[in-house]
Amino acid sequence: MLEQSLLLKGKMKSQNQPYNKEVATIKHAKPQGFWSVRSARITSKRNRQMRDTLNKSARLVMDYCLEHNIKAEVFGWDTGVKQNSNLATKINERFMQLLTARLKNHIKQLCEYYGMQFVEIEEAYISQASFLNAHPLSKYGEKANRLVFKEKRLKRGMFRTSAGRVINADANNAANILTKLELQLRLNLAKPCKALLIVPPRLHVWETKVKKRRDVTEAAPVRTA
Repeated sequence: MLEQSLLLKGKMKSQNQPYNKEVATIKHAKPQGFWSVRSARITSKRNRQMRDTLNKSARLVMDYCLEHNIKAEVFGWDTGVKQNSNLATKINERFMQLLTARLKNHIKQLCEYYGMQFVEIEEAYISQASFLNAHPLSKYGEKANRLVFKEKRLKRGMFRTSAGRVINADANNAANILTKLELQLRLNLAKPCKALLIVPPRLHVWETKVKKRRDVTEAAPVRTA
């Protein structure tokens, strides 16, 4: 059984929402294709924030693997195209998928640099099935008609199994990705215990640097006259 887990919180979607609202305000009642100096300025700022978050996230993941002597990283990747009738939602999803692709490539580069194995697994249906119920997980487009998931994702970060147990949705997805890895490579991996799926420890990307600075400031000696 796996004894450690970690949930990385980057808040990239929440960082992108204020930008979308401000751009919409700027373009209100303007002709199609309108762009201004203010639009360019806030777009540049948003892009720098996203790039910084991606770099910090990849670095923290790699540092965690090196510290715990982990020799391989498994990355879940959505190969299917998400469809949505809302144009704004579709554009936002494409943007977030682009960021995920950049994160994947950055982690892959770090793995190659440190001699670590990088494995990419398609993640179809992992958010619909409960790891605790050991559902058979198919590839994208190969879901059997008779397979019906009785579990439900209550909200972001919260998943309820058919037995009524509430677990962390992201941890459940990660465990299902490992299950797919087992099937694809015919391995026998250690299984996460139930406790790791309920309340995994969280590491906030944007708070790490601030916390280190605060700790250093508190530990610094105070000069007296």
